[in-house]
Amino acid sequence: MLALRSVSAAGRRCKPTHLRGLATTPRTLPSSTALPRYQFSSVRSRGMAQVPVGQPTKPVPEDRSIVPLKNPDPSIDLKNIQGDIYPTFPKKAEQFIFFSITDPVVFRKKLGVFRKQLTSAAAVIENLQKIEDARSKGTIVPLTQYQIGFSFTGMKTLSIGSPGDQELMDGQKKHAEELGDEPAPGSTAANFIGTHWTKDWREKKIDGVILAASESDKSCNSAVAQAIGIFGSSIKVEIIEVGQARPDENKGHEHFGYLDGISQPAIKGLVQKHAGQLECDPGAIIMGLKGDLFTNRPDWSIGGSVMAFRKLHQRVPEFDRFLEDNPIRKPGLTFKEGSELRGARMVGRWKSGAPIDLAPERDDSSLLDLEKINDFDFQTPDPGQS
Repeated sequence: MLALRSVSAAGRRCKPTHLRGLATTPRTLPSSTALPRYQFSSVRSRGMAQVPVGQPTKPVPEDRSIVPLKNPDPSIDLKNIQGDIYPTFPKKAEQFIFFSITDPVVFRKKLGVFRKQLTSAAAVIENLQKIEDARSKGTIVPLTQYQIGFSFTGMKTLSIGSPGDQELMDGQKKHAEELGDEPAPGSTAANFIGTHWTKDWREKKIDGVILAASESDKSCNSAVAQAIGIFGSSIKVEIIEVGQARPDENKGHEHFGYLDGISQPAIKGLVQKHAGQLECDPGAIIMGLKGDLFTNRPDWSIGGSVMAFRKLHQRVPEFDRFLEDNPIRKPGLTFKEGSELRGARMVGRWKSGAPIDLAPERDDSSLLDLEKINDFDFQTPDPGQS
């Protein structure tokens, strides 16, 4: 089983330390943008057993946007889904190891070894239970969690074909201009090159990516070294992106300061639904399950998913300055409150996560309850639009 979920999908996100954002949002000012040419699909190793999954009996942390059902759909094999697809890795540190395959024959053998290290959805649920138990004791649970995925070039290198998604086979490069990337001099429709793309992402061949996630930088560094050591000379490490969870008062907030990961869809049969939360069939995210638009997935892709990795700069100081220079002016609002209101109207939520639809003029911490934070339908008489 090899699979990846979207890096912006859900749960508590880790932020790359030198980029300051996951998928990725640096707080720095340079205007360069790196566009990976690849999208990654998950695959399952041949011969992977379909094993019945026991139901979790202990509670898991309730302060997550994705809360696993205590009695998930028994027809879904949680041991055949990688854990950062669902229910997402708990982590303080994360690294993305982008690699090319140098020896496909040896790589296949090493992959059989590494497969035993991959962290399934069932294992993540167990980790969440351990974390909740440890929290009451004031202790930290050591974690080493892995996930792996391949670009279409990697699939061709391994001669395994494709799960069928055209966007995956195209890669992001083909549609880069549609995403707003500016063409560089000499760029053509057949070979698009972005003006602000960084050299590594523009030139290096990426066949796959390994995610390593842990409770600390030290554990994560050890996990990365272990993964690279398993594959040895069968791969060449091309790029490593390093991330850390934001600490203290910034915990769970993206770099503009707004609470992140709070409006994820609830996967039917897997995720506890809260008031106002949208639901989706599991096949909308996980290949081969109910709701998957493709009906002829190859066996090795069942239980997998697709990940899009895009590296961007965010202009946080400029955004903050714009809010300071353009406050909403209303009777009873201070200058600072007017600036905060301007930001909330632009984002759709206050920095706390409270929706502007339910708190049209001032932040309201009472709306942060999981049964309230998404319970709105944009029908408030005063929508708060400027």
